[in-house]
Amino acid sequence: MVEKSLFRKIAKQVHPDMSVCSDATSGDRMVQAIKFKDDPDMLVRLARKWGLNIDGSFDEKAFNERSESFKQRVFDAVVGAIVKHTIMSRKRHVTVRGVIVNKRVITRGHLKGAVEFKVYSFMDGGILTLKSYNRQPFDVIVGMASSEQLNDGIEKVKMIKENKKAVAAIRQDRANDKFASLGLVSNLDYRGNFKVLVNYKGGARWETLERTTAKCVFLISGRRINIRSILEAKEI
Repeated sequence: MVEKSLFRKIAKQVHPDMSVCSDATSGDRMVQAIKFKDDPDMLVRLARKWGLNIDGSFDEKAFNERSESFKQRVFDAVVGAIVKHTIMSRKRHVTVRGVIVNKRVITRGHLKGAVEFKVYSFMDGGILTLKSYNRQPFDVIVGMASSEQLNDGIEKVKMIKENKKAVAAIRQDRANDKFASLGLVSNLDYRGNFKVLVNYKGGARWETLERTTAKCVFLISGRRINIRSILEAKEI
């Protein structure tokens, strides 16, 4: 059968005792290969993900968009998978096609336990972030991306992170200058020690300061005020 032939080719390359380039991941790969030995589509996806040589052991047309198996879902979405997903953007449906470049489990907040996927779009080079409790939330999984496509996406995510860090640093510098002029320090707890004069639309009034951050200040009443709205500060 095709499944057995494909499984043998994969097993010879990932088995810890038979693999020429055996490493710590060989055992885990062999376990996955055994788990899906009767599922040729999943074996192909795993082989492509691991970069194995399986030429001639499967039908390349099975991953053609016009084939019946094109819309089959796999048990889990993995990093490196090429996906197609339709989202609602500006009151119209937009289809995004790209590769999953990052996947993590959310450990805090109201979405604790959900999975966050980052998809690098082949269309515009942007990054789509999708949070879902579904292990396979995408409309279609086409196959596995090449190493070049995956690396392009990873570099894009890194660039976005660096830009965010740069913006945060600029915001922190502006906040430090503002707080220095008021005799305060950013990212400090001032609960019960200071009052600030807030410039409201209806007129300025004194409020009890709770703590400061780079973006704003928190008042004891729970309100969050932009630092540009603070005119003066005094110790209680």
